[in-house]
Amino acid sequence: MSLNETLAEQKDVLVSALKANDRERLDALLPELRAADIADMLEYIDEEEEDRRSVFTLLEYLSLERRAHIIGYLTDDLQEALAKEMSDDTLLSVFEEMSADERADLFNLLDEDRREGLLRRMARQEREDLKRLASYEEGTAGAIMTSDYVAIPSGMTVSQAMMRVRQTAPDAETVYQLYIIDQDGKLAGTLSLRQLMVARPGAQVDD
Repeated sequence: MSLNETLAEQKDVLVSALKANDRERLDALLPELRAADIADMLEYIDEEEEDRRSVFTLLEYLSLERRAHIIGYLTDDLQEALAKEMSDDTLLSVFEEMSADERADLFNLLDEDRREGLLRRMARQEREDLKRLASYEEGTAGAIMTSDYVAIPSGMTVSQAMMRVRQTAPDAETVYQLYIIDQDGKLAGTLSLRQLMVARPGAQVDD
């Protein structure tokens, strides 16, 4: 893969600060970068510079929320490698910060023994939710259509989605995670209830 000139320069600055253990510089640089751009830099460092250790170290400088967001942009190969480096405690904390579909995708990259060990440490409802989503083919809505979740049609505004939540919440098994369904009935994305509540009323749930 390749980086554009701006990202290449930012990547060099980050790696330099990392190797110098310059925490102050990293703390100043990282918040200014988009999660997707950081993910591209990490992929480049891993593939082109073959420096996976720097990838691991750089992620450790980030909050769990930001780390989880970035991991969602990475290739399966790098996600799997990162998961192997994490303790079970850290991985469970990262799971909590990920959307349901990203959590299921990462979970499916783990070996069977690791999956079973993590499931034993989860609350019953979280365990059942994860097992259900992880059992369906990626990109399908099967996990939603066969269970009592709040499904939001793609194209709805935030106001319309809030009304849908109020109407369906009494009968829903869980409402902390909402599922966006496209016109073909496929899973288009997920949205946390908190994200919905703080979004602009006129914005679309797909935005």
